[in-house]
Formats: sequence, C-alpha cells, structure tokens
Amino acid sequence: MKVSKKPMMIRINEEDFRLDLIIFDILGQHDFRNLRRMYVDGADGIMLVVDVSKTDTIESIESFWCPEIERIVGKIPTVVMGNKTDLCAPDAEGVSLLRMVSGILLCTVKLCSAKSGDGVEESFMQLANEIIERHIERERAKRSGDKIENLKMAADAIITHFCEQQENKEVAIETCESLFRDADFVPEKPTKDSLIAAIDLLEEQDKTLFGDSIAKKNKDERLKFVANV
Repeated sequence: MKVSKKPMMIRINEEDFRLDLIIFDILGQHDFRNLRRMYVDGADGIMLVVDVSKTDTIESIESFWCPEIERIVGKIPTVVMGNKTDLCAPDAEGVSLLRMVSGILLCTVKLCSAKSGDGVEESFMQLANEIIERHIERERAKRSGDKIENLKMAADAIITHFCEQQENKEVAIETCESLFRDADFVPEKPTKDSLIAAIDLLEEQDKTLFGDSIAKKNKDERLKFVANV
C-alpha cells in the first residue's frame, strides 16, 4: 500500500477551497478485508480504478467494490476512473460497460490513461469537487438544523414570558397555542417571520389585559428572543 498527498485548489460558487487529498492506494484484491477496512473507514471519497480493456474488473465494481465500500463507510463521493484508454477505442465494450455500471451505481465516470496522463488530473479534480460539495451540503444542513432548534427555543421563551404574567397558566397556554396557529407557526418547521407575527398577536392580547405601555414593553422583550436567530 502507498500513501501520498495531493494538494488541490478548488473553486465552487465563486469561492476558493484548498484541499489536501491524503491518498491511500490499497490493494485491489478481494482478500485483505481487515486491512481494507482500516484504510477505507473514515474516508471522505473513493477513487475506483478499473482497466477498461478488461471487463471483469469493471463488473467487480458492481458485484464487490461498491457494496463493500458502502458496508464499511456508507455512501460517500465515488469516482470511477476508467484507465488504459490508450489500449482501446472510445466505443469499446469495456467503456460502454463502465458507463452502464456506473449509471446503475450513480457514480461519476472519468476516462483516463495513466501512461499518457490524459484525464488523470481531471479525475482527481472531479473527486475533490464532490468531496467539497458534500461537505458544503452537510454544513448547510447542520446550520439549518441549528437554526430550527434555536427558533424552537425562542418560541418556548416567548410562550414562557407571556404565561409568567398570567394568573391562569392553563388559559395562557391555550391562548398561546391559538395565537401561534393564527401566526402560521409550525413547531416542526418554525420560521422567524411566524414568530414575529405571533409576538404581534401577543402584543394585541396584552393591550386588552395590561394597556398599551406594558404591551409595548413586553413586545420589545419578546423580540429580543428572536433578534439573533
């Protein structure tokens, strides 16, 4: 097994990313399962290199390698590099089979020749792009999850603030439930706009109970709960 490092600069959506690929060139035999797990586990991406002049290496992607990788590390960016294009025509059986198998497995295909160097850099660029795009998507999902949680906490704080000023807590909670529904607040998919709308409705409720001055003060306090969400 060889280990190498490949620094890369990637530009996605007008933003530059530096990525240091640490490449583990593991054995291609089906044996050495424990060794394979050691180096595949924790990987951010996989490059599967096949010989397009030998169809059996291509068939092994579907029958062994992709299921084996998914078993170890789950679904991660995978690029299939069809090597030795210098030995066959663009419409050769191996090339057609590779495209069909990769289409079934939803993997990106890149044709190359290690001998001439054609397509090699493009293959690594493709894998690097897919790794970074996956990272961006996961970070976006994480931020979205954090925002939803923060909005839920803000809603809880607003409801608590309202109920603390009411003598009958049970009635206060029912009032909040009704007003939050009127504001189109959905607990599973909260939005900042619906929370602000609920605060406006609570202000109107406070006006009838405490007068304009206290209602305005309460609204300002509740808006602080959503100010930085």
